[in-house]
Amino acid sequence: MTLIHRWTRGLNAALIVILLINALPQTLLAAPLPSTYGRNPQQGGSGITRIEANAAAFSYAGSWESYSVSRASAGHVQRSRSLGATANLTFDGTWVRVGLWGHTYGGKAELFIDDVSQGVVDTYRRINTPVTLAYTGLTSTTHTLQVKVLDQRSSFSSNDWVYVDYVDVWDGSAMTTGTFEQNATDRVWLSAGWDTFPHSAASGGSYIREDGATVWFPFTGDSVTYQALAYSGAGQARVFIDDELRGTFDLDSSTTVTRTFSFDNLGSGPHVLHVEPYRGHATVDAFIVPGVAPFYTPPSPAGIVRYEEDAPELRYNSVPYTQTATSWAAYEPNWASEEYCAGSKTLNDTVSLNFTGTWVRVGWVTEQNAGKAEVWVDGVSLGVVDTYSSTDGILTMDYTGLASGVHTMTVTVLDQRNAASSDDYVFLDYVETEVSNTSLVADFAATPQQGLAPLTVIFSDTSSSGVESWLWDFGDSITSTVANPVHIYSNSGNYTVTLTAVSYTHLTLPTKRIV
Repeated sequence: MTLIHRWTRGLNAALIVILLINALPQTLLAAPLPSTYGRNPQQGGSGITRIEANAAAFSYAGSWESYSVSRASAGHVQRSRSLGATANLTFDGTWVRVGLWGHTYGGKAELFIDDVSQGVVDTYRRINTPVTLAYTGLTSTTHTLQVKVLDQRSSFSSNDWVYVDYVDVWDGSAMTTGTFEQNATDRVWLSAGWDTFPHSAASGGSYIREDGATVWFPFTGDSVTYQALAYSGAGQARVFIDDELRGTFDLDSSTTVTRTFSFDNLGSGPHVLHVEPYRGHATVDAFIVPGVAPFYTPPSPAGIVRYEEDAPELRYNSVPYTQTATSWAAYEPNWASEEYCAGSKTLNDTVSLNFTGTWVRVGWVTEQNAGKAEVWVDGVSLGVVDTYSSTDGILTMDYTGLASGVHTMTVTVLDQRNAASSDDYVFLDYVETEVSNTSLVADFAATPQQGLAPLTVIFSDTSSSGVESWLWDFGDSITSTVANPVHIYSNSGNYTVTLTAVSYTHLTLPTKRIV
């Protein structure tokens, strides 16, 4: 078996299990051109089709309203917070992606396919961002989809709104290949806010640029290329494929040039690539299918690894930064590592990291508004740290002499300060540790493992601690990147299911097989 790692840091461990399913008989560079304020994708056609939330194909029950969200597909969503309100869609296809919108006011919704619950989704996010759920392995027939408002919220959210953005459906056919310029309205799907700029270096003579927008590109096939225009002062672009982060790429360049980022080994089925600007302006010049070599290979961790404050390995109040409380915020002191840090002054706010090794280092931004924090390893307090300083700086603390193995380091905000400080903020800059050769053991449970088709199987990750991302291959050309997915097997047969568990602090990678 070939193991493939896809994240900026980390290597894989994999587990395979066989499922048996029985059949049931079936019957800047120049003045901008006019702004692009979002555009509705072309309806109909073959391949993957996007249906916007305001399309006639949707029907709504209960109280719903149109709401402008600049980063949402075509710049708008439909939203409701009324208990029992539903958004309904009938579609044909074997694959569907439900695009909701994550928001600080986001609440909870339950999703149904063919009147069968697919579970509850929490749409709260501390930073407004897409929330996408993919359902695969459907029979090639007509299906019903329903999003139901529950009038519930997480403890972090300040409201119960559910925002419906779009639904993508696939009819099973291959999409056309070639080079698709940023203004190809049938294939490049935009949020609001993108500005179009002419430039001779751009493919087709123009490109789009923005610092708070989203672009999507649907395709079928094993590889794809995203082409950007890099220029002096540009920011970064985060590239997602099938909602898995494939990397954050720098678009700053002293001269204006095109930069290509290519990805392969995606599988022959349907995919959606999307790009989000990050910490500055991102650009889009074109997309190319199939992708053009060389293909991106994420770097592997070696030696001492630094986790910046926005690293996906860190947990803020036990969840990823994008899903934590708004009491945590990003700050931009120019003396911080990569000029960013995360700060909070709320009592008992925490940031933690699971790591394997015998030591860990924590870096804080120090300044006149800084307060006190307590550091814990495996639930044992290692003392209180005063991060105040009369001058701006960085304070590092090393915690050594730990037993070999997996540990959890936690920083707790105390909402305390010394007499000289003017506030209680704790600013986390980074965490460092050293990669260990301890093995990551991947494992999962599947319930049920046999039955009549169509069969809904609930998968639960039970891997050893330290897993940061997941890639499931359900054995029917469908994949998922959520931790505990639900998958529908529509046809009878034996299916080999593979879980690729990604860790950022392990090097030895076992493979386990269960039949």
